Amino acid sequence: MSKNLFDYGEENVENLNEEKLSNSNDSNNTLHNNDNSFKNNSTASAVEEEAKTLYEKYKDYSQDNLIQEFLSTSKEKLMDGSLSQDKINSTANALLPYLNDSQKQMMKSLLEQLK
Repeated sequence: MSKNLFDYGEENVENLNEEKLSNSNDSNNTLHNNDNSFKNNSTASAVEEEAKTLYEKYKDYSQDNLIQEFLSTSKEKLMDGSLSQDKINSTANALLPYLNDSQKQMMKSLLEQLK
């Protein structure tokens, strides 16, 4: 099953949480950070490959087509149980600080359509 935006957002939040735990335990910092570096490098490589694949698939889509694809895929995943409102909300909350006002409005509109 291919990943969607929500999967990547959740992974990034989990990685940040792991780093916080790692940094709070001084005695194991070096070993743990080395383990995370390996894990993050292999994960980053996989994410990069998936991003390239998705870019190639969607590069010629208009914004309207991308939004329709996003909504239909998300609704499908909500129906089959592979996506939850909690996962949507946690991903949206993780992304909000990086969005401008126009993008925040768009996200709010998309989230409303997924309810």
